[in-house]
Amino acid sequence: MGIWSDNPEWFDEWLEQRALGGQFGKELQQQAETGDFVAYEQWGVLDVDGSLGSQAMDDYCTRSV
Repeated sequence: MGIWSDNPEWFDEWLEQRALGGQFGKELQQQAETGDFVAYEQWGVLDVDGSLGSQAMDDYCTRSV
């Protein structure tokens, strides 16, 4: 199961919420605030060590449906 293939909308929202919270710095926070944040374009830059993907998968698997 992959988040992108299983539920891409959930993943986009998950990543955007982290950007809005400032987790990835001021520039990406501003992009998210103006609606210019595009999750799939940022993913490779943000998850260089795989930890963000692991957190996303954990959150996805434990989300309340």
